[in-house]
Amino acid sequence: LTDHLALRDYTDLLDTCPRLVNVVSLAEAIPLPGSGVTLPLNLHHIAARCSNAYYSPKRFSAVQLAYDVPRARILVFHTGRLVQTGCSGPMEARLSVMRAVRQLQLEAGIHVRVRAFSVINQVGAASLHARLDCDRFATEHSGSAHYDRQARTPSAFACAFFVHTPRALSARSRSS
Repeated sequence: LTDHLALRDYTDLLDTCPRLVNVVSLAEAIPLPGSGVTLPLNLHHIAARCSNAYYSPKRFSAVQLAYDVPRARILVFHTGRLVQTGCSGPMEARLSVMRAVRQLQLEAGIHVRVRAFSVINQVGAASLHARLDCDRFATEHSGSAHYDRQARTPSAFACAFFVHTPRALSARSRSS
């Protein structure tokens, strides 16, 4: 696509390489035949048996499984749906889902297989090495940008730009 372009014109921009900071994926856990496991899954049983599990049914209707390597959080819903968040790449996301399935098998005795794994969102970040007037940018690109004037914390996204093709999200933090 860009082979015919001279790179020396872009040498100042080569260090502006985006990196993935968060990947969100979905998977469906299907009980294995003959295992005795049926849907809906017993979330109280899963939370009681699995290490690094958090379950507060009054606040949220899923068991949260947290991992350090790869750094991820898996939400296990009673329908068998698994939602993964926090990884920095699609392969890490798949690995963390498979780690959750293995943990359900070993610690809770719930034998399932993964069907329909898909990455549904990827968030990237890049340093622009420039100042960006988020208010003006969001006004001029109102169809594809959002600016949250109430975001006052350094970790919150201040300005988000949605690229429709390919599906990606680019955001600039106030702290950058």
